[in-house]
Amino acid sequence: MILATAEVSAKPFGYLDTETNRTFVPLRYLSEHFQCEVIWDAEQQKIFLSREDMDIALTVGQHQVIVNGELHALDGVPFIDQDVTYVPLRFIGQHLQISLEWEAGTQAVVVQDQYRTFRLPIIQRGSLNGRKAIELTEKTFIVGSKQIRSHVLAIDLLNPGVQVTVGLARDKVGQVAELKQIADTNQAVAAVNGTFFDAYTDGDIQIPYGFIVSNGELVHPSTEKRSVLVVGPNTDLEIVSGDVFPARLQQGAVTAAIQAGPRLLTDGKITVNPEAEGFRDPKILTNSGARTALGITDEHYLLLVTTPAATIPELAEWMQKAGAVQAMNLDGGASSGLYYESSYITKPGRPISNALLIQYSDPEAD
Repeated sequence: MILATAEVSAKPFGYLDTETNRTFVPLRYLSEHFQCEVIWDAEQQKIFLSREDMDIALTVGQHQVIVNGELHALDGVPFIDQDVTYVPLRFIGQHLQISLEWEAGTQAVVVQDQYRTFRLPIIQRGSLNGRKAIELTEKTFIVGSKQIRSHVLAIDLLNPGVQVTVGLARDKVGQVAELKQIADTNQAVAAVNGTFFDAYTDGDIQIPYGFIVSNGELVHPSTEKRSVLVVGPNTDLEIVSGDVFPARLQQGAVTAAIQAGPRLLTDGKITVNPEAEGFRDPKILTNSGARTALGITDEHYLLLVTTPAATIPELAEWMQKAGAVQAMNLDGGASSGLYYESSYITKPGRPISNALLIQYSDPEAD
């Protein structure tokens, strides 16, 4: 018998088994995030979990499970998928005193004990095949009586080679640089413009507006109510209000964040309310113009979008038609830009303050 710790996968996510309506989690997730001791017996396909005074023994493919010496039955059996072992989350969570809360809007489970909270993305079992790490397309949707054409970059947030971060122009708050320069300096394969900033000042310093977190560090504070994209350590994304973000930041596990707004979609519904977020400029409230937006789909893709002319409500409807369930606006107008694989897809008309960046390393490359 060979005993070994659980296998390692780069980004944890759960599987939803639609036949049993049960969610399964990789063993590594429990061992790394909730300090469970995990032993994997490869010869007998057995799993041993322990935490404090709780011991659980499971076997791949079997309904029987032993908890502190007592026999129990599982509705869904442990299984192996692509060399990763998955166990039923709810049963394990109940016995390890880990609370679970389903978030329909993000298609994730919030997993929490008395010490920490994590968001675990969930996909249907079997849906991982055929996903592309990054894909550029051009899409046109009819919004009202208007055809709106947009460039769309779809990024697979579950891909172990994908990282989402934020870069500053010349690595300093208040500086500006070309979008290409920000991307190349940070070795990013893709980038879009980020927060609003003081683009019309005559001075050398052009201060950004809104929260910015880069490399886990709050580099620019804010008191704005505007929407914030929050990036977690496993490239889990969420959009929160500026009022909520300080508390979210205090909870930790924020690797990057960028504040812009207004919010476009919440849980698949159009929720445009720029006045409530503190916007007063007609460029946001009523006018049509070049736009940049980001969206998150229920299949855990990040959509980066640029379009030459749309109002904010039109942009929200366009993002909804594109499949986003969460979405927010970024800086636009002459700042609107999309950069991918060393080329501009949409070239900004001016240097910008900061950018949302996509870094990618092919996990199958030598």
